Amino acid sequence: MDWGGECDGAGLEGDHGGKWEASHMMTAAAETGDLQQLKDNPDYIGVASGADEVDSTPEQGAIWAEQCSAAIAAEAKWLVDNYPDLPIRVSHSRNHSS
Repeated sequence: MDWGGECDGAGLEGDHGGKWEASHMMTAAAETGDLQQLKDNPDYIGVASGADEVDSTPEQGAIWAEQCSAAIAAEAKWLVDNYPDLPIRVSHSRNHSS
């Protein structure tokens, strides 16, 4: 089964530690995206990160997040339209009482 990634449905390509991931983090939690260390130390660029991480922006992350959200919503709608008899909630037999 191919689960894909959040970028697949939108026809985008993601990365790990590069512009894609850092831009998303800067959008979701701005305090996590300080690129000044990379800008001040160019020898760090591409070390344990994508070489394009220095180009990350929260604005780009917001655009990509919107594109991915729309693609995920379209996939969910397709599933509902094509498999309407699936239960909305699946229960399990675990007993959480002590």
